[in-house]
Amino acid sequence: LYGGRYDMGTITLSTGDLFVAGGRASNNGITEAFYYRNSTYRREGVPPMHIARYRPRLIELADGKILVIGGCTNGTNSGTSSVEVYAPATGRWAQLASMSVGRCRHTATL
Repeated sequence: LYGGRYDMGTITLSTGDLFVAGGRASNNGITEAFYYRNSTYRREGVPPMHIARYRPRLIELADGKILVIGGCTNGTNSGTSSVEVYAPATGRWAQLASMSVGRCRHTATL
Protein backbone atom coordinates (compact mmCIF):
# COMPACT_ATOMS: atom_id res chain seq x y z
CA LEU A 1 0.00 0.00 0.00
CA TYR A 2 0.97 3.60 -0.43
CA GLY A 3 2.61 5.28 2.58
CA GLY A 4 3.06 4.01 6.11
CA ARG A 5 -0.29 3.23 7.67
CA TYR A 6 -2.20 0.57 9.51
CA ASP A 7 -5.69 -0.11 10.93
CA MET A 8 -7.40 0.72 7.61
CA GLY A 9 -10.93 -0.32 6.81
CA THR A 10 -10.92 -2.68 3.82
CA ILE A 11 -13.50 -4.49 1.77
CA THR A 12 -13.30 -6.75 -1.27
CA LEU A 13 -15.94 -5.45 -3.66
CA SER A 14 -18.15 -7.51 -5.95
CA THR A 15 -15.84 -6.44 -8.83
CA GLY A 16 -12.90 -8.15 -7.13
CA ASP A 17 -11.23 -4.82 -6.35
CA LEU A 18 -10.17 -3.85 -2.85
CA PHE A 19 -11.44 -0.59 -1.35
CA VAL A 20 -9.45 0.93 1.50
CA ALA A 21 -10.64 3.78 3.73
CA GLY A 22 -9.01 5.57 6.63
CA GLY A 23 -6.27 4.08 8.71
CA ARG A 24 -3.69 5.33 11.11
CA ALA A 25 -0.42 7.16 10.43
CA SER A 26 1.68 8.46 13.33
CA ASN A 27 -1.15 7.42 15.68
CA ASN A 28 -3.66 9.77 14.00
CA GLY A 29 -6.67 8.83 11.90
CA ILE A 30 -6.52 9.72 8.21
CA THR A 31 -9.15 10.63 5.62
CA GLU A 32 -7.56 8.94 2.61
CA ALA A 33 -9.43 6.31 0.60
CA PHE A 34 -8.51 4.39 -2.53
CA TYR A 35 -9.11 1.37 -4.70
CA TYR A 36 -6.55 -1.34 -5.27
CA ARG A 37 -7.52 -2.55 -8.73
CA ASN A 38 -7.31 -6.32 -9.03
CA SER A 39 -7.00 -6.26 -12.83
CA THR A 40 -4.02 -3.88 -12.95
CA TYR A 41 -2.49 -4.33 -9.48
CA ARG A 42 -2.49 -0.54 -9.12
CA ARG A 43 -3.72 1.91 -6.54
CA GLU A 44 -6.38 4.42 -7.65
CA GLY A 45 -7.11 7.34 -5.35
CA VAL A 46 -10.54 8.77 -4.60
CA PRO A 47 -11.36 12.04 -2.82
CA PRO A 48 -10.74 12.01 0.95
CA MET A 49 -13.48 11.25 3.45
CA HIS A 50 -14.90 14.08 5.55
CA ILE A 51 -13.85 12.56 8.89
CA ALA A 52 -10.43 11.10 9.79
CA ARG A 53 -10.76 7.62 11.28
CA TYR A 54 -9.04 4.30 11.74
CA ARG A 55 -10.58 0.83 12.11
CA PRO A 56 -13.82 1.82 10.35
CA ARG A 57 -16.17 -0.81 9.01
CA LEU A 58 -17.03 -0.86 5.31
CA ILE A 59 -20.07 -2.33 3.58
CA GLU A 60 -20.77 -2.49 -0.15
CA LEU A 61 -24.43 -1.68 -0.79
CA ALA A 62 -26.53 -3.31 -3.52
CA ASP A 63 -26.26 -0.17 -5.69
CA GLY A 64 -22.43 -0.28 -5.57
CA LYS A 65 -22.03 2.55 -3.05
CA ILE A 66 -19.62 1.99 -0.16
CA LEU A 67 -20.73 2.72 3.39
CA VAL A 68 -18.05 3.70 5.94
CA ILE A 69 -19.27 3.31 9.51
CA GLY A 70 -17.69 4.66 12.69
CA GLY A 71 -14.08 4.00 13.54
CA CYS A 72 -11.61 5.27 16.11
CA THR A 73 -10.31 8.83 16.33
CA ASN A 74 -6.80 10.20 16.76
CA GLY A 75 -5.08 7.75 19.07
CA THR A 76 -7.72 7.85 21.78
CA ASN A 77 -9.59 4.72 20.74
CA SER A 78 -12.73 6.81 21.15
CA GLY A 79 -15.35 5.92 18.58
CA THR A 80 -16.77 8.33 16.05
CA SER A 81 -20.48 8.25 15.31
CA SER A 82 -19.85 9.46 11.75
CA VAL A 83 -21.27 7.54 8.79
CA GLU A 84 -20.25 8.37 5.21
CA VAL A 85 -21.10 6.85 1.85
CA TYR A 86 -18.92 6.90 -1.27
CA ALA A 87 -20.68 6.86 -4.64
CA PRO A 88 -18.31 5.44 -7.28
CA ALA A 89 -20.56 6.68 -10.11
CA THR A 90 -20.04 10.32 -9.08
CA GLY A 91 -16.74 10.03 -7.19
CA ARG A 92 -18.27 11.86 -4.22
CA TRP A 93 -18.61 11.30 -0.50
CA ALA A 94 -21.76 12.18 1.42
CA GLN A 95 -22.15 12.36 5.17
CA LEU A 96 -25.19 10.50 6.49
CA ALA A 97 -27.01 10.82 9.80
CA SER A 98 -24.66 10.02 12.66
CA MET A 99 -25.14 6.97 14.86
CA SER A 100 -26.43 7.68 18.37
CA VAL A 101 -23.18 6.38 19.89
CA GLY A 102 -19.62 6.43 18.55
CA ARG A 103 -18.20 3.06 17.54
CA CYS A 104 -14.60 1.85 17.66
CA ARG A 105 -13.48 -1.78 17.19
CA HIS A 106 -17.00 -2.75 16.19
CA THR A 107 -18.55 -5.01 13.57
CA ALA A 108 -21.06 -4.26 10.84
CA THR A 109 -23.15 -6.64 8.76
CA LEU A 110 -25.63 -6.09 5.96
